[in-house]
Amino acid sequence: MAVTAECSAENPAGADASFPGTDDPIVIHHALIDQIRQVHVRTLEILRNAERIGRADLVLKSIREARSNVELLARLTGQLDENPTAVHAMTFLVIPGPPGQEATMPARSRNLIDL
Repeated sequence: MAVTAECSAENPAGADASFPGTDDPIVIHHALIDQIRQVHVRTLEILRNAERIGRADLVLKSIREARSNVELLARLTGQLDENPTAVHAMTFLVIPGPPGQEATMPARSRNLIDL
């Protein structure tokens, strides 16, 4: 099922014509996913052609578009975590001791490690 938007002077962006005959959000959602998959297939075709003719600039652009397509599909299908876990980084100061002794860590740094 190909879902396309009809553009005209009255409807320049193809709004409302993209999913004719339905207001069902589930149907619209699935139709949108199908459209994006079709765009992705076309993007991969362009990528293969660009590789075949040796156009590195088009290859890179196609890769960027393909990545974007995959990201959008992952978002729409719930496979992309929109709220990634925060990463916390800490810096520790280690003071080398005299020869023959172990390095020491200031008390404040030791307390952070115990967290």
